[in-house]
Amino acid sequence: MSAAPPPLPKVRNPRTAAVIRREVLWQITVPVGVALALTLAMMILIVLGRGAPVRVGALADFSLMLLIGIAFGLGLGLFAVLAALVYGLVYLLREAPFWFKRLQDFLWGVAGQTKAMTRQVDNRIVGVHISAAALQSIWAQLRALFAPWRTP
Repeated sequence: MSAAPPPLPKVRNPRTAAVIRREVLWQITVPVGVALALTLAMMILIVLGRGAPVRVGALADFSLMLLIGIAFGLGLGLFAVLAALVYGLVYLLREAPFWFKRLQDFLWGVAGQTKAMTRQVDNRIVGVHISAAALQSIWAQLRALFAPWRTP
């Protein structure tokens, strides 16, 4: 009976984890924060900036509210999909190194088995070639012994 190998410990390399945290800060958090700050600033400037006050009808206001509601619904749906993708990627980044280590160990074992089988086949083929070369050498020596004028 073969027992399953014990699970691998989930230990992270602290240096690599620190590098990843720093890269996440500078490549994801800071640009998203700057984009949000710029968006909020533009929204505030648009709301507070009073151009020429124009009188519009109630139907136009209601239509605008419906259009905003549709855009909000689509944006919320896309935001939910994006949030799910981000959560999935965070999960994969946390779990993938251990899966890849198991895969690497499995492939290392497969490579060892393949090398052992290839070595067996190679030894047999080389053994046949060595035997043939030895027979040719013995035949050449016998020809040289009994008929020296026929040797090349």
